[in-house]
This record gives sequence, C-alpha cells and structure tokens, in this order.
Amino acid sequence: MNKKDIIKNRKVIANFDVNFSMIQSLTAWPELVDFVNRMFPIEMNDEFSYNNPDEEIDHQLRLINRSYRLVKAIKSGKMVSGVDVLGSLAWMRLVKKDARPVARYDSSKFDLDYLIRHFFEFADNNDVKIDSIWWNFSEGNQATYRSKRLPSIDIPVFQRWIKDDIDIVQILQEETHKRGIEAFYSHRMNGSDNEGHGQATIPMKESHPEWLFTGNGGTKIWNFAIKELRQYILENLTEIVENYDYDGLELNFARGYVLPPGRQWELRDSVTDFVTSVRKMLLELEAKGRRPCLLAVRLPETIVGCHFDGLDVKTWIDDDLMDIISLGCRSFEVDIESFRSLTKTLPIYPTLDAHHASDGYMDPGINVLRGGVANWFNQGADGIQTFNFTYAKDSPYGGEDWKSHLDLYKELTLTDGFKMKDKTFIIERRGGGHSASVIPNAEDWYTPTFGYANTNMLAQLPEKIPNNPNQDCLLTINVSDDLKENIDKISFVNLQILLSDGPSSTKNPEKRADSVEVATIGHGGVLYNNPLDKSANKNIGVRINNIELKDPCMRNGWVLFNLDPTYLAVGENLVGVHLLNSKVKKNRLLEIEKLEIHVVYKKLVQEQ
Repeated sequence: MNKKDIIKNRKVIANFDVNFSMIQSLTAWPELVDFVNRMFPIEMNDEFSYNNPDEEIDHQLRLINRSYRLVKAIKSGKMVSGVDVLGSLAWMRLVKKDARPVARYDSSKFDLDYLIRHFFEFADNNDVKIDSIWWNFSEGNQATYRSKRLPSIDIPVFQRWIKDDIDIVQILQEETHKRGIEAFYSHRMNGSDNEGHGQATIPMKESHPEWLFTGNGGTKIWNFAIKELRQYILENLTEIVENYDYDGLELNFARGYVLPPGRQWELRDSVTDFVTSVRKMLLELEAKGRRPCLLAVRLPETIVGCHFDGLDVKTWIDDDLMDIISLGCRSFEVDIESFRSLTKTLPIYPTLDAHHASDGYMDPGINVLRGGVANWFNQGADGIQTFNFTYAKDSPYGGEDWKSHLDLYKELTLTDGFKMKDKTFIIERRGGGHSASVIPNAEDWYTPTFGYANTNMLAQLPEKIPNNPNQDCLLTINVSDDLKENIDKISFVNLQILLSDGPSSTKNPEKRADSVEVATIGHGGVLYNNPLDKSANKNIGVRINNIELKDPCMRNGWVLFNLDPTYLAVGENLVGVHLLNSKVKKNRLLEIEKLEIHVVYKKLVQEQ
C-alpha cells in the first residue's frame, strides 16, 4: 500500500522523546563496529547461534544479555537500537582485551543519517500514516541547541554537537517537514533537573530560590505563581519559536506540577496569565512575519483533575488561548465528553504513554491498545497522541512491545481500521506507572495532594467486594463495539476478573490457584495478587447491566464468565460483583485487582 492510497481519517500524533542515552550511545557506533569485527572475525547471519561454553568467545558473547543480537546485527550490517549499543559499552569494558576501544562520543565520527533513519523508521513505513510528530528534547531547563538564555545540556554528545554547529532541534524539524509531516516542539512545563544522568545544577534555580517550591520527593521546582518566573519561561519559549520553524508549540502540563500543593486552584489565575502571555507572544511573532504557530496544551484527563492542578481550562477555552487540547498521559479512561461540552471546535486528542504506562498495562498487547483507542473514538476524540511509543524496532528503551505499537499505527492509518478486530476493554487502576516516590501505588495508596496529573486518582480499581451478598461492588466499563449488531461475526466474549484474597491466602497453598502478575513498573519489581482458592469461582457472582452471568470457571488464576454479546451496550456498562453466599469471614475481603472484557471476532471476518 502506498501512502497516497491511504484515506485520511482521525489525526495521529506521535510524541517522540529524543532519548539522551540512546543518542549518546550511538555516537560510539563506529568504535563498536570496529571492535566487534576485530573481536569476532567470523561470518554471521540471522540464523547463526553459538553455544560452546568452553570457548572464550561464547563467554564474551554472554557477558551482556543483548550480545548475540548485537554482534549478529553488526556482522550482518543491520541497524540495532540505541539501547543495544548502550548495553554494549558495558560489555566492551568487561572484555579482557588490551585493544578494546574507548567511546569518546565524538560527533565527527557519528553517522547522523543513521540517527535520522532510526527516528523515522516507523514514520517512513509505507503502511503507517503519522500526521504530526511532537518532538520532546529535554526536561526544559537545559538546551540541546545553541541558546542565549539556557545552559547547554551537560551531556557530552550534545555539547559537542553545539560546538560543531550540529543543531538536532533544527535537523529533526526539517526532516519531519521533508516527509510532509507536521512538527511541534513539546515543552515540559516543570521537568526535572535529571536528564538521565543525575541531578544537574540549574543556574537560575541557584540564583532565584524564591522562584521555587518543594515538590513531591523534596525536589525544588518552578513556582508559576511568581510573575518573574513566568516571564523567564516565556522568554525561553520565545527564543525557540523565533529560531525554529515548528508548526506548533505544546505546553505539557502532564510533566511537572506548576503550583504549590494545596493552593493550586487558589492560584489558578497565575497559570492563566502564563498561557495568555504565550498565546500573545505567538500572535505577535505572526504579526511580524513568522508563519502561524499553533498552541497545544496537554491537560489532566478530567475537568476536576484540571481544577485540582490549578488549570482553568474553561477560561482558556472561553478566551481562545488554545488551538489543540491533548488529554491525559497514562490513562485509558479519558473524560472526552466533558471537555467536548466546553468546546465544539477545538480538536481533542487523548494521549497514551507506553513507557510510564497505566498501572498493570505496560506492554499490554494490541487488543488492549485497540480497546482503549476504539473507546476514545466512540466518545468523540478527533485522533490520538502516542507518547513514549517506539519509533523503531525495540527503540528507544528496548524490551517494549514494538510490534503492537507498529500494528496500532498501521490500523490507525485505515478508515475503520479497528472494525471487527479483537479488543480487550479494561477498567483503570489507581496510581502506578512510575516509582512510588513519584506516584503512589494502589497497594500503598494515599491522596497525592501535590498533583492530579498522571495519578489516575479517580480510577475505580482496586476495590473490595462487600461481604454482604446483597451488596454489589459497582463498576462501569466502556465498550466501543456494537456487539448485538455484529453478533454473527463474533467468536466469543468473556468477562475476566483478577482477585486478591486476604492474608490467609498463604495457607494451604496446594488449594490455591497460581498467583498472577498484576503490575510491573513502579512496584519495585513485580506486583502479584494474593492467590485465590481454586474453587473461588463458586462464590463470585457478576451482573452486567443487571443481568446475572452464569457458570464461571477459574482459568490461569482469573475468574472467567462467558458473556452473551447482546448483554453489552455501546458505551458505558454497569458491572456488579458480589458474593453468592455469606460464608466468607467478615474480616476477609476479596479485592478486585483487574476486570476486563475480551471480544474475539471470527478469524475469517478479521481477515476480510
């Protein structure tokens, strides 16, 4: 399929993080290729495998997990991810050879064309239509370009580029436009001082401690209630818009809170003043001859969340301060309809973060991604924004489900690309997605008064089932597909519940189902449920839209109900989970960790 044959439908925005570790590691690529060729003067291809633990070569290959893939890629002339290269540097240091190279991060030896191919690998795929790329270059307090206002970012490769007049900010803008793709500059409103290599010293923070407040974890961050601070940030953004031909600017309020805890809504007018000044600056530059620069704002996924963080979105809409609204970050459940009630004209793009993911759903697979995005479209979203999705195979972070990301981009390219495709619809979990010092986890929940964004504070799960069989744990779940209309095309539908038992679940393990992974990132490893009794399905009842489901079974630690597709409505559905008898001890509450509805279509229908 050629891109000219693609039917444009909803807008697809990709927010790409210019990952510093990846770029820095790729500057070592020439030395690495030379090193590998000298170390392993053997022929290799994709089928090559080497397994002889008695030989030194095998020992060296196994010193890092990625060695086989890395060496095979280099020997066969293929690209690898920056994460592979970064891992290889540790491997090079471990290899006991006097001739091993030292990575000098020398930009004169760096293949910039390689980097460009890397960043645009998915965008250049003929089956993918990405309409806009929003480039995210730093935490916002240091410059990856030659700036008259900000200190250069203290990462060797960027400092060398700036010295050698290699402007990555301009290069990526031009490469994006060269492909006919819109380009935005994304600014983190209150990013950290950690650019991936430890805490940096920010001169203006040192000079003006009165411009700061203490954020979560004791960090010192900008206080947008201070007029002088707002002017300083405005002038930083003005420098970018004056010097670069980006189509738009994003103010990302999902990256850093901007007002002191407990006073956010009280001080909302100060943030409105800042957004107003940015809008005015853009219009003044346009009047002076710069082509129009759109203003996008990323907000929490609910109106009340905006209020919690001191963001007066209704006033911003009424005063025409924005051109684009981007919602949420790591939330599948986004209140598009409430924002749409405030504006009939502004495009609304919900955002999904694949790295700092919704709790329990990091790398969830294509069916969950389809279900979430299909729900957004059903609720009136004008498109979507992906954040921290891979832009090449296994990059930028490595280990992610890049295939699902690529498949999602391909399906978004097509009109009705999700129609008659398998989907999994989920209920959101609170917290997670980051370390517990940043966002509280559901199992150790507290109200994060420092800010609403990214916390999924209002999510429904986890939730306990009442001990009284006459009381339901009531939950809502959205389903985008009209299953009644397409019942002849459906293979099956089921509802699955993952429960945790009380502390007594550690007793009599032979009577227990296997424990199941609940979540990963942010939980200090892996969070598992407290396993259920193998016969727990006999005690659990579920009503969907007040229709009692029958004959549940246990499967892989989940309680599973087969579900008549006609029981489900398009949009919101009410789920009631209850006990079928009162024999469960009153001090032992079962807790719902996850609840999902799986829709599987007939294979022939999907192929057609």
